[in-house]
Amino acid sequence: MTQGSIVYAKDPTNFDSARIKRFLDKRFPDVAGEGMLVLDWEAGPYLDLRNHAATDSDFQLAEQKMIALLREIRRQRPNLKLSFYGIPYRAWNTWQHENYNPTGKYDNLLAKLDFITPSMYMVHADEEVGHERNLKYLRQNLETALYYGKKFNIPVTPFVWHRIHSGNGQYGGEIIQKEVFASYIKYISAYTWDGHKAAGVYWWDNVSNRLKKLEGIDRHLKGEVHDAASYDAMLVGYAREVKQALR
Repeated sequence: MTQGSIVYAKDPTNFDSARIKRFLDKRFPDVAGEGMLVLDWEAGPYLDLRNHAATDSDFQLAEQKMIALLREIRRQRPNLKLSFYGIPYRAWNTWQHENYNPTGKYDNLLAKLDFITPSMYMVHADEEVGHERNLKYLRQNLETALYYGKKFNIPVTPFVWHRIHSGNGQYGGEIIQKEVFASYIKYISAYTWDGHKAAGVYWWDNVSNRLKKLEGIDRHLKGEVHDAASYDAMLVGYAREVKQALR
């Protein structure tokens, strides 16, 4: 459930119950039906939660809004299992880990979720920082999420993507080599923190821009991907590579 189905058209800082109802009526028409729903609200309170200390009034107001959204959706669809995309927050360096994700900062919010869906999109290519540094990035973010998963006994299912995050100035949006992508999934699958493991992954793809930047990192795809059919064939190949790596 992306932000456009959550907030007012001209106010991304507050949720719109009417828009939420329209989305739920379309996607989950059975009021008593079950399902899993990830809430992707990346403006307003999402940023205030990340950027402010838990003792700050801006953090507390943001937390109240996020919890109110959970209550509103459960009022309309009581049997859906809910999560917030990207909380706890993706962090690359020490400052981000210490400021975005101090231990216990999101206890009150995440205790009310049914599962946890952090973002583990790769923010750097191996060609920039090395494979081991990227595995360290996965490990540190897994540990942050698994802490909450174990504490509240709920599944942790990270979001992954076969491209480098668009915020990267050099490699943003470029397709990762399938062997490298599979190695990341294998690492996530195998990693255990204090007896707790990821339940799986959500493999994202941006439908509207999927046919952009089709050469791959360092042009490794060599023009093999050029339209929707060849793109789909590439993803099948990536899935086979992941399956092989997980054997």
